[in-house]
Amino acid sequence: MYQEASYAVAIETKEPTFQGMYITVEEPKISLRTAKSKDKTVVILGGMEHRVGAEIDLSETYKNLEQKAKEMYKDAKILYKWGTQDCITLDKIPYIGEFSKIMQNIYVATGYKKWGMTTSNISANLIADKIQGKENKYEEIYNATRLNPIKNRWELGELVKESTNSLVKERLTEKEKNPTCTHLGCKLTWNNLDKTWDCPCHGSRFDETGENIYGPAIKDLKQE
Repeated sequence: MYQEASYAVAIETKEPTFQGMYITVEEPKISLRTAKSKDKTVVILGGMEHRVGAEIDLSETYKNLEQKAKEMYKDAKILYKWGTQDCITLDKIPYIGEFSKIMQNIYVATGYKKWGMTTSNISANLIADKIQGKENKYEEIYNATRLNPIKNRWELGELVKESTNSLVKERLTEKEKNPTCTHLGCKLTWNNLDKTWDCPCHGSRFDETGENIYGPAIKDLKQE
């Protein structure tokens, strides 16, 4: 799997809002939903996704979402803004079920691709059925021990290439000063939006002082 980040803004408007949840078909994708904030109904716009650790300029991310909001609602007032990340499998289908064929009674549910509100319910029912020895019609679809790299050979190749480059790029010289991830040693990328050091290999993140804030890494960066 790899980690993908996305961002959201919550807006207040005096104009009529909508019911339901929507997502655009064009790129870049924008998701839309409403939510309650105290006694107000707010509109949430999410999107601007990218692979964690990508060497791109993120400084305009929230500005772009705010612009989209004001295109929809002229009086849009930004109340909150935030970002998060999620695990994505190569075939875009979550891993739900047995963690390993040789390790009994250990289950996993991951790779939700940012559809956690629906997939978590599927996970709960599927794993509960597995524990009780019941059949579940979704078991084969979400089989957590599947590995079909041929079906996803382009993305698998890109993932291997990116991870390999991060591990060896510019590290053949003593002049290399970029920090490396405490998980497996991949070269970190500076995120100029959140002011964090992000790992392109497995999605670990560290704040500007080197403190670990997101796994799979569990150790802080070394201070020199």
